[in-house]
Amino acid sequence: MRPDTPRERLLPALAAEDFGPEFRVVARGGVRRGIRLERAFWVSLKHMAESRKCTIGMLVEEIAEHHPEGNLTSAIRVACMR
Repeated sequence: MRPDTPRERLLPALAAEDFGPEFRVVARGGVRRGIRLERAFWVSLKHMAESRKCTIGMLVEEIAEHHPEGNLTSAIRVACMR
């Protein structure tokens, strides 16, 4: 590639607000969880919930049930990546 040729992007452009953590309370079955995730993961959870016709709370509950001993936010991030 020549130095004066624009480089093709390997990744889509990322906005600064995608990196900042957002705190939200997610409720399901009488259980309220306070979760801090980067905005991009909240968007991913929203899309996952819409495609499965469920709520974000239902998704978080399922992830928590499958990872009772681990770090819930890490488990959520991994679920968003799959």
